Amino acid sequence: MPPAYRNETDSTINPLQRLHDLSYTLGNCRVLVYNRFQPDTFGDDLLSRLYDLCLLSRPTHPFGTLPETQCGMSDLTRDAMISYWASKSILLLTVIPVPAPLATTPSKRMIDMLPDNSRIAGFAYLPAILGAPANPPGQPQPIGPRSATGAYAFFRDWWGTPEIEVLAMLGLAHFFHSYHLAAVHGQRYTRNALTARFMSRFGFTDTGTLPFFLVDFPSGADRIPTNMQLVSCTLSTLLHEDFIAYVERELESIADIDSV
Repeated sequence: MPPAYRNETDSTINPLQRLHDLSYTLGNCRVLVYNRFQPDTFGDDLLSRLYDLCLLSRPTHPFGTLPETQCGMSDLTRDAMISYWASKSILLLTVIPVPAPLATTPSKRMIDMLPDNSRIAGFAYLPAILGAPANPPGQPQPIGPRSATGAYAFFRDWWGTPEIEVLAMLGLAHFFHSYHLAAVHGQRYTRNALTARFMSRFGFTDTGTLPFFLVDFPSGADRIPTNMQLVSCTLSTLLHEDFIAYVERELESIADIDSV
């Protein structure tokens, strides 16, 4: 039996089931599947706000952090990105408000806030699912081997905070458990050392480099076809069993802290 299907229903053995039972919430960290037909939960124009948050995360660049978070895409305009994201199941990585009196009250609602006053620290999605067909989370999943490519972005206010590691773990757990994945694959520009270091925490390992694979543009150049170039892509993979081991260690450390 493939590792992706082993012990999936035994919450005493499989830590991904335990996180599912907790609705992918630990402390003040929570992940939510975005549904544009639920404005009371997600507000209006959320995908456009995600685009703005990517721009604000690096205001010195006309496309913010999008060149790295959407590596290889030639068209990063708002219309193109919103159309692309709308075709995906977007997972919002959110931080629940701190209870009063510790919480601060902003003078006006920030663009990263949901109606319940939680803040969106980032988002993630699966650009492609490989192998057996996949239904949306919550629906029966066809049995068969399956892996996926993953993409994510965290916004500037949350860089370097402990929340982003917890949120990344919860997001990965959601993907592995909801879609019964044997592996999640990533791709990045070879220059993106920050992503390499961050994702290695969860068990991602580099598996190779493809030359002339990703679309890129020279620094400072306009993103027009005549400036387009193809650069190398570094591939990485996180196996189901390696991520299980990571989550088990993290949950054990949380239990140790709670018992003190």
